[in-house]
Amino acid sequence: MASGICRTLAEVPPGPGAVLEAARRAVLVTTAPNGTPRPMPVCFAVRGGEIVTAVDHKPKSGAPLARIADIRRTGRAVLLVDRWDEDWTRLAWLRIEARARLDTPGSADAVLVPRYPQYAAAPPRGDVIALIPERVVWWTWAEVG
Repeated sequence: MASGICRTLAEVPPGPGAVLEAARRAVLVTTAPNGTPRPMPVCFAVRGGEIVTAVDHKPKSGAPLARIADIRRTGRAVLLVDRWDEDWTRLAWLRIEARARLDTPGSADAVLVPRYPQYAAAPPRGDVIALIPERVVWWTWAEVG
């Protein structure tokens, strides 16, 4: 087993870094006003030293999005990326604790559209959430390869 803590994505070792690169989804966690965690599966991409996700065209309730309100209020979020496998020697995860900010709609298209072919016809047009890592905790059962 291997584990570690670092401050930036650049410091993440190659094994856990490969897990982040290969992941197709992650779980974004924001905090409600009463302190309750609000996990939400998201598409994401790495943009420089940040991670970005955007509100896209998939159906929403129509109400203002809680994750956006939470980020406006706290300026913080956590992203959990994991690799699951029935062969537990392939398990791995990264927890990225981050400052969060809202960027202009469309500002992450350059990294999200190539990563997700579903966005080619309908790029995300909602708020972009940019996560600036402050603490990256990672764990792997075995060397990731």
